Amino acid sequence: MEKEFLEEIKKCCTIISNHFPYNGVKFNKLPWNDLKNYLFDKSYPAGEELKPSLVREIKSRMILEGLVVAYEMSSELDWKMYRVYEEGDIVVDLDSLRSGNPSVIRFQAYTKVRLAELTNHNENLLLKQYPKMNQLSILINQYMYSREAAFAKLLSMSNFEKYNAFLSNYRKTANSLKVQEMAELLNFSISTFKRLRKRKD
Repeated sequence: MEKEFLEEIKKCCTIISNHFPYNGVKFNKLPWNDLKNYLFDKSYPAGEELKPSLVREIKSRMILEGLVVAYEMSSELDWKMYRVYEEGDIVVDLDSLRSGNPSVIRFQAYTKVRLAELTNHNENLLLKQYPKMNQLSILINQYMYSREAAFAKLLSMSNFEKYNAFLSNYRKTANSLKVQEMAELLNFSISTFKRLRKRKD
């Protein structure tokens, strides 16, 4: 089981690395086997909260399988879609982490998910004991920021552009979701979603 866990982590790190072809990280030199002493292998059923709103962030989570959605509270009863996280993404509430204060963001398992969880404390220990991991950590942060920026841009697009961008950037997610689920993620009505899909076809 530990071997499978580490293989999934390597696979996700490879996905990230491929976005930066000249990053120079030598994967064969990293202490993969020692990661299991710092990371937690955690699974959540669909619908379960990973981080409730108004709770300060204390860990990062790499998605090995499944789909996580972040919601932002605009009022106490009204939540809006904030971000989609899928395999290879790092799930962390950056604002809460930086400021040390709770934020209104909550993370929820949209489908059944499996995560590699890393607490802030363990991350500090890991990077101190294995300086070689700093290079990979920097790469992961770059990827995380670029994904955040890409999703923010997607939300500002017209409906048709948003639909096309989602299919392009989140291909695996798009292929695994039902029509109603994808419409919900993109904040479309079913009729709007079907019209956009027909137009694209």
